[in-house]
Amino acid sequence: MKYLDDLLNECKFPELENNYKQALQEAVIFILKNFYVQGILVSGSIIQGKANKNSDLDIYVVNNRYECQRIQRFFNFAPTKIFINPVNKIKKYLEDELISGKTSTANMFATGFVILDQNQVIYKIRSRAKDMLLRSPNNNILFLQKLRYSIADTYENATDMIGIDDATAIILMSESVKMALQYYFRISEKWMPRHKDIFIELEKIDQNLAKLGKDFYLNPLVSEKFKIADEIMDKTIKTKGFFEWSSDIEIYED
Repeated sequence: MKYLDDLLNECKFPELENNYKQALQEAVIFILKNFYVQGILVSGSIIQGKANKNSDLDIYVVNNRYECQRIQRFFNFAPTKIFINPVNKIKKYLEDELISGKTSTANMFATGFVILDQNQVIYKIRSRAKDMLLRSPNNNILFLQKLRYSIADTYENATDMIGIDDATAIILMSESVKMALQYYFRISEKWMPRHKDIFIELEKIDQNLAKLGKDFYLNPLVSEKFKIADEIMDKTIKTKGFFEWSSDIEIYED
């Protein structure tokens, strides 16, 4: 294994404000001291020049051992998330994201800054991630049916609580609406955006649905919320409760 100084000399750092620059350097030294590293990549709003007071550094570490870990620490007062995984685990994440439609790993590798890349391991993962994002998510029928069922079931539970416990009803209804909006991205063959961007991206494909979603969350009246939620269910999952379906057969071996 190379010495720490040798590995540090191979590292490249993005141009950042001094406090973030020092924080990133401290984080990289911590990583190199504690893990057998194949590659390091940093991503997020700070790297993209869109930092705010709550922004953090997102660092992905390709581990040379079959060990996974997540670490959250402050470096130079900057909140830092460190995701540590071996190559095969990262590939599995990308495969799962192709089905789920959620692309946190793919986006990190596609848009992040490469700090260290031994044997082009990050280059290969980045190429796979970029290629994946150029395509549409895999609209697995069974996955979508399960998701649709989960939304309908949550919605039905919410309607059961109206007039009995409105606070619980609103919690359940809010969850079902969020899932329904995410579901709409999937049936539109679009990747699910991060939570912060859901209405920005939804307006690009359906302005009416985006308006309904905003109206639902901003309306203070319970009765109005449920009327709007009804419209959202009609437009997305096209049902409001129990419906017939069957999962695939799973073989259980004791």
